[in-house]
Amino acid sequence: MKRIISVLLVIGCLLSLCACSGSVKRNTVYSADDLKDKQVGILSDTTTYHYLSDFENAGINVRSYSDEDIMLSDTAAGLIDCAVMDEARAAVSLENYSKLKALDPPAITEEYSIVTALESASMLEVLNSAVESLTLDGTIQSIIDSYTVGTEYVYTSPEDMEYSGSLTLGVNAIGKPYAYYGAMGNLTGMDIDIARALCDKMGVELNVRDAEGSDLVQFIRSGKADIAMGRLAATEANAELVYYSETYYTCSQVIIVRKK
Repeated sequence: MKRIISVLLVIGCLLSLCACSGSVKRNTVYSADDLKDKQVGILSDTTTYHYLSDFENAGINVRSYSDEDIMLSDTAAGLIDCAVMDEARAAVSLENYSKLKALDPPAITEEYSIVTALESASMLEVLNSAVESLTLDGTIQSIIDSYTVGTEYVYTSPEDMEYSGSLTLGVNAIGKPYAYYGAMGNLTGMDIDIARALCDKMGVELNVRDAEGSDLVQFIRSGKADIAMGRLAATEANAELVYYSETYYTCSQVIIVRKK
């Protein structure tokens, strides 16, 4: 009798496990067009979080996470419909989640540039040259990866650097990873590190000025800074007001879904 009961218990457990495994909601998201009314996870303090209002205005039910593993585990378990993440970060994170995949193409792709005044054509040429050089040698990507993926790279200016002049960078403290106030009360972030590397390449010292929420295009036009950075994508209207540098960062957001 005890043996029969044990067998029944084992069978019961197996049936329970099967029921649980079969209860995971099947994926219903195949493109960005399917996100409306879905429960979508995003990570706070990442590039994705800056699209929060866009998602909500599009009728997407957003659940914010501070822990990436919990968000991806909830996605795999069907507790949320999908997640949206920075493409580079997702490529690394999904190595640990065999049941998940990133949809192609990305849901959002934006190209960010550095803005300078129309009167600064000569500086734009030097700035573009520095962007190209630091892109080719991997410095800009290393800085980006340190903030978006979490690598240990830290940009530091050369010890023997001698400056001839300075440039003022205008930013808004819009939050991680772009520009924000650190623990010591100083402005820090990905854009500021990239600007510092560019200034080092150009041989000028970097000064950083908080635009305090001002429109950065107008901030440049009013002469309050030499260059500005902060999710600035070129538009036809603004292209008549300021110069845009070559792209220094392409921000891509991918949708993470269950494979089944």
